[in-house]
Amino acid sequence: MKKLIALMMAPALLCAALHSFAEESAAYEGYTEKGNTAIMAETEQPPEGCTMKQNFIPTDNPVFCGKKLNLESIRPAVCEHNVVYRPTDTIFNYAAWPSVTRDERGTLYAVSAAFAMEHICPFTKVAMYISKNEGKTWSPPIVVVDSYISDGSGGILALGDGKLVLHWAYHPGDVLYNTYYNRICGTLYGGKANRYGKLRAAMMNIYPLLPPEKLVGGAFVKVSEDYGITWSEPVRIPVAAPHGPTLCKDGTLILLGKEYYASTEKTLEPGAFDGSGRVHAANWQEWIEKTENARPGEECGATPIYAYASTDGGYTWEKRGLCEKPDFIKWTYTSEPHVVELDDGTLLGAIRVEDEGAHENDYTIYTTRSADGGRTWSTWQCTHMSGAPAHLLKHSSGALICSVGRRLEHGFGEYAYVSFDQGETWTKEYLIDDLSPNNDLGYPCSVELGDGSILTVYYQRYLDAGSGKYDDKPCIQCTRWVL
Repeated sequence: MKKLIALMMAPALLCAALHSFAEESAAYEGYTEKGNTAIMAETEQPPEGCTMKQNFIPTDNPVFCGKKLNLESIRPAVCEHNVVYRPTDTIFNYAAWPSVTRDERGTLYAVSAAFAMEHICPFTKVAMYISKNEGKTWSPPIVVVDSYISDGSGGILALGDGKLVLHWAYHPGDVLYNTYYNRICGTLYGGKANRYGKLRAAMMNIYPLLPPEKLVGGAFVKVSEDYGITWSEPVRIPVAAPHGPTLCKDGTLILLGKEYYASTEKTLEPGAFDGSGRVHAANWQEWIEKTENARPGEECGATPIYAYASTDGGYTWEKRGLCEKPDFIKWTYTSEPHVVELDDGTLLGAIRVEDEGAHENDYTIYTTRSADGGRTWSTWQCTHMSGAPAHLLKHSSGALICSVGRRLEHGFGEYAYVSFDQGETWTKEYLIDDLSPNNDLGYPCSVELGDGSILTVYYQRYLDAGSGKYDDKPCIQCTRWVL
């Protein structure tokens, strides 16, 4: 996100401005109100795309199709917590939105946004961390994306024989300089910036002096052929997803992504950095509405989801097909997809869906399938999970694992849902880490280790067990656990 990374409203990623564009709640035909909950009228059918299952509780949030999964959380028999990256002696101590992969040698590579001061920060870089002992310890951060603007979350994927593919996305410089300027400086609601806000402003104030070509945002991919030592030049692509592409059995890479600043024209226009588009707001809801009507809302909020494919290891990409949504869901409710290939070659996509304006931080996952390599997609189905965005992992046991972050006050933390029927139903819920004190957390990404256990990497504030105190900012953590 960065509405992959941009908006603190869902201290997301990415992301992240994709989270932040709310619209009026759509009318969901077939629901009746009883007390404080919305339930299906007995004589009506759910909206297209909603599959009602057992073990639910009612909810008045329509994106859940009236009900949420109500599974008892399982605490894994093995649950070992470690730190990937926890900066403590710097003001650039905000790290978030990680991904992880494992190569053929057993080496783990994690990436995240790092070196930031806040959720949206012009100092952010994408950093990589390496572990040679299955996630027990990690290298210091290695900067793999470094620009003048707020570099976003990174998704990383090992292809074998030393080859890694890195995907990331961030807002263009003119969006930071205009729409997000006061948000970044801490003056969105008026007043004066503190010394840290002034420092972030100083970074952005050089943007008008730079060639605009250096401030073009969007989504990118680059490739390493030597285990991450060197990288190719970035390739700009039209879609973004926080955990990047998936590798299919035939060697094809599939990226299911949200269209994200597909055009560079507005960044290159005269006057793009005159500051005339800066936003003030009286409250958070007004900020959401104003952002929705600005460039972020138009170019990464109300945009479709597409599948793109690469058959040459990530160097070139082609559009495969539109992942068409149900009519009762608005594109502004959708973001941050991920995709995995199932045993029979079917692609399973998982998409974050939320109505941020009406139900803040209360989001779910919809799934969709493609039997033709991403060219066409089935009607979306509501999983009724609580949490997002999704990362999908096909485990060697045959289980399908969907890792999500949950930002509701009654259940802050990292969770994993498990399916034993290729994602048709989700019958187990594992609690990975519930020690976060607030909702700035999540984006869990899982990988299978050599012994069949699972390593999940995520971000949230660190709790010092000795003192009982939390760090001021979130860091990158990981947990090894077993089914």
